[in-house]
Amino acid sequence: MAPSPATFRFGPYTLDGGRCVLLRDTEVVRLGPKATEVLLCLVARAGEVVTKDELMVQVWPDTFVEEANLSVHVSAIRRILAHDGTARIETVARRGYRFTGATTTTTPVAAPGSLAILPFRALHSTESADHIGIGLADALITRLSALGEILVRPTSAVIPYAQRTQEPALIARALACDLVLDGSWQRDGDDLRVSAQLVRGQDGAVMWASAIVEPFVRLFHVQEALAEQLAQPLALRVSERQRALLQKPATHDNAAYEAYLRGRYFWSKLTPLWLLKSRQAFESALALDPGFALAHAGLADTDIVLAMFGEAAPRPTLERARAEALRAIELDENLAEAHTALAFVHAFADWSAPSARERLRRGIQLQPRSAPARQWYALFLAMTGHFIEAMAEIMTAREIDPLSLTVHTTLGLQHYFGGSDEDLDAHRQAIELEPSFALGHWALGLAYSLREEYDQAIAAQERAVALTDGCAAMRAVLARFCARGGQEERARAIVGELEPLVDEGRVSPFRMATVRSGLGEPDAAFAWLARGLAERDPWMVWLSIDPMMAELREDPRCDSIIEAVGFTLED
Repeated sequence: MAPSPATFRFGPYTLDGGRCVLLRDTEVVRLGPKATEVLLCLVARAGEVVTKDELMVQVWPDTFVEEANLSVHVSAIRRILAHDGTARIETVARRGYRFTGATTTTTPVAAPGSLAILPFRALHSTESADHIGIGLADALITRLSALGEILVRPTSAVIPYAQRTQEPALIARALACDLVLDGSWQRDGDDLRVSAQLVRGQDGAVMWASAIVEPFVRLFHVQEALAEQLAQPLALRVSERQRALLQKPATHDNAAYEAYLRGRYFWSKLTPLWLLKSRQAFESALALDPGFALAHAGLADTDIVLAMFGEAAPRPTLERARAEALRAIELDENLAEAHTALAFVHAFADWSAPSARERLRRGIQLQPRSAPARQWYALFLAMTGHFIEAMAEIMTAREIDPLSLTVHTTLGLQHYFGGSDEDLDAHRQAIELEPSFALGHWALGLAYSLREEYDQAIAAQERAVALTDGCAAMRAVLARFCARGGQEERARAIVGELEPLVDEGRVSPFRMATVRSGLGEPDAAFAWLARGLAERDPWMVWLSIDPMMAELREDPRCDSIIEAVGFTLED
């Protein structure tokens, strides 16, 4: 069901159709995503009978479900809405349901504008330095995103258009945005000539154009000038503080900036080998400019993921990430990426949910239109069991960047960690966008495992293992699926390969516990969890919500371990 942009109000409740969130007064009400969709269907047609068939088609368009499933969701809605003693949903015998409460509806006049800034094209074929064109675009994206006034597609979404042949209006439609900035550059002796035009996606009309000529050594001045000029046709309200952000270069060293862009591109692959390349690129950037805050934040991001993959000893690697994030904040306190990185150090190394939340909220405050900031906050909220709020954040991230691989994957993970096996679309969309995206196959395997469709789960996880060059962490998940899917001998063989790697920090005790649990060995699983607790395994923060641990959470021994980890938030 496509989200409705309307907002409905009835009694003390507000139903935000665009974000699929129900509020009671100002507090978010915990209602599952499918139940929220059922409620939206009923409220949108308040006073009318909505048949059961209509509800089934709208809420489960591509899935066969029993009618009893619908009844369960309606019962859940009734329990929630009965908080103030008012009955609002009427059953119409042999037909369906009717929402009987009085409602008011608000529909936004227009959604916030959205913009894609394409890599600037080199006008001469002999000039193959794509990094200059990508660097110009990335600098503008970073500056305009920080203003929070307009949705700007991230650099990862526009890089595929560096060697474009399509018209800008077609690219705007492909990226689902209103406007596209299409630019070019060329070097003329010692000068840099940059031209840009703002194109409307609806009809290809040119809304604004500019040309700048500066000495090549003043490349960063060109970035600043373009950012300031763009603020006017985009009707952005720019305060003095924001104007300073527009004018502030990340670094004055062109080569350092090029190395940083390579690092971010490598990081986006999210596999161990690419992450190691990413680390080298960030280190190269810092060798050229030790005060480059973004490169320090990039190193922090890289070390966090390497620690979770098990490609580096978790504890010292997370401490290294902490040092890099703190250095980035010391250099630039307003750098959202650094606060977000530090948040996950607090989560995985310190097991401190309040500290992590504080840093994540600071990142969103600094860059409210940042898809990564929203996405990582959504993941954190899911880790702490706040699934309704997590879904609202990931839907906002998807609005900002509808083509992001990690946003699609995180959206699918919301359903998985929330215990819902109804929706595989987000995982499939990520894989359709990039078939070699390893985390997409991993997440799809998790979703299949929740459905207990282990043949499909194993196939998806085998692909994830192959794409990560046999990553031990991925093989541990494969062993779990084999154990639950009737391939016990294969699972035990993989366990035999992995157990010696635990001492090297390459395999998490938490992951070994999931495999032993899958093999029906709870005592062995709890022994691994005890080791994970003693060694402060970063994966232990998932213990209270990971569906793989559902069997163990039924054992009283698990309660004391969850309490010892202490990764909780007050509601």
